[in-house]
Amino acid sequence: MRITLIYPPSDCLNCECFNLPNLSLPVLAGHLRGLGHEVRMADLDAPFHAGIRPANPDLNFGILKHPEKTADFLRGRLKGPEAGLLRRIGSVLASAPGLEGEAGLYGVTLAGFKMNAFLLNAVGLLAHFLKARGGAPVVVGYNGISREIYRELLEKYPTLDYAVYSGGGPHLARLAEYVEKGPAAGGLFSTLERRGGRIVDHGTGAPDDLSRPDYSGYPLSYYKTTPKELLARYSPDLPFTADLVKKGKGRRQLVVMYRFETSCRGRCAFCGNDGRPPAEQPDADRVVEDLAKLKALGATGVYFINPNFNNRYEFADELCGKMIKRGLDLLWCDCANFRELDAPLLRKMRRAGAVKLTFGMETGSARMLRYIRKGVLPPKIEECLKVSHELGIWNHIELIGGLPTETEDDLNETVSFLRRNAAHIDAFSINPFFLYPTSPFGREPGKFGLRLRRAAPGTRMDLFSAVETPNNFSEKFDEIGGLTFEQKDAQIRRSTRILAETVKEVASERAIDFEHIHLLMYLYSVFGHGRKDLIRRIVGLLTRRFKPYNLDEFLSSVDFRKHDYDRVLREKKEGRG
Repeated sequence: MRITLIYPPSDCLNCECFNLPNLSLPVLAGHLRGLGHEVRMADLDAPFHAGIRPANPDLNFGILKHPEKTADFLRGRLKGPEAGLLRRIGSVLASAPGLEGEAGLYGVTLAGFKMNAFLLNAVGLLAHFLKARGGAPVVVGYNGISREIYRELLEKYPTLDYAVYSGGGPHLARLAEYVEKGPAAGGLFSTLERRGGRIVDHGTGAPDDLSRPDYSGYPLSYYKTTPKELLARYSPDLPFTADLVKKGKGRRQLVVMYRFETSCRGRCAFCGNDGRPPAEQPDADRVVEDLAKLKALGATGVYFINPNFNNRYEFADELCGKMIKRGLDLLWCDCANFRELDAPLLRKMRRAGAVKLTFGMETGSARMLRYIRKGVLPPKIEECLKVSHELGIWNHIELIGGLPTETEDDLNETVSFLRRNAAHIDAFSINPFFLYPTSPFGREPGKFGLRLRRAAPGTRMDLFSAVETPNNFSEKFDEIGGLTFEQKDAQIRRSTRILAETVKEVASERAIDFEHIHLLMYLYSVFGHGRKDLIRRIVGLLTRRFKPYNLDEFLSSVDFRKHDYDRVLREKKEGRG
């Protein structure tokens, strides 16, 4: 079967200056091609911002932000100029590169996007115009979205025929056979199907697979950048910028995504990723071969999206050794855990190309680390951060404000930790606590001193809200013998604010939630790990003013000489930054 996989356009504004290729399409393509299907990949997000939107200034794409107009149009309820506008927008989107000709099945990934009106309306509208070509069905999917939300999407958008809510490539392949041969092909798994006037749930199947990504045919040219193009997004008028461009010697940088792990061995109580099902064991030789293929396609760096690189100490050690022996010369970044980490492994990771490591620290309180089952205590965390910094690796830590049972003493311990270790930390992510139903907190609340408040029947998540707060994303809960949810909500907000203020004090608001992956990859390729202090100074200067890749139509730049953290955070929560 001929299958077209689509990465849809979105207005989910990105703080980074350059986006990365989507990994879901190559992973799905790798599995489907292995079964003999003909697969094309169409990335619509990059050309939408770089070409489609600027080339059509007369089209008000803002209509896609309205929560109801597109759905009304698809059901024939919208008339007049607005219906005409949506017809024109749909026609333009369906003519994007990679969507030429017909297919037997269209698969749209929702990976990596915040669920908002623009994205969902664009997908529903695009499906309408693709189906008009030959009637091929449209399926949406991504493991990170619940089946309840997918059911709402199929009910809202009549142009969507299926939703695969887990299982990745195997379940999509099963669906392709079902579409081609009908029920005789066998049943579906982890799939919702529009059948007449109702939505049929085919039940849960196997966990996510670890298919090998196949980037052949992916429009990687959208994501290649030269030193001049890269640095033009950052304070290009600084006197040393021209010298930085020259040091690149015409280098074309391409950073791609890759993964080799689907689950985490950790048992963190807050984590929404259900690590109970067994995961496929990665193979170091296979990973190295895949990385060599990516390098042959022009990749200079890899953004791993594993739960953590060192999920198993022995495997991480083996993989780094084989990467070094193969001489891949690829820079990379990934998440890492403190449990299965020490100085020898950090040294090996650096030799294998590690530029940046993101550590889920969550809290600096020893009591809280035990409570959330982190498997590590502050002394080891401090030592690992210190060693990693001395090796020249960019350290990024993640923090959670307002964890269950958090006290003022716990918060003060975290604040003290940040002040003691600021010199060894380069970037911070600060997240308000959300209680996910699939987490140990959600599955066994009483074990952790919590009592869940069950949502009223018929309650639905607001898919179109731009404001992320515990009230519209978290399961509501009370602390047994402690705070009610209303009090907890206030504490979560206060703790998150204090953590942000502390980071602003000991580092900079520019160190919060900004990764600058392309800039880091370039600077490390030019100066190496031994010049981290210089890289730090350059990043500090260049990021005072920069242009995110899809903000041109809204802001000329993010200028931290005029912004303060509170404004940046507010704009992000409002979906504007």
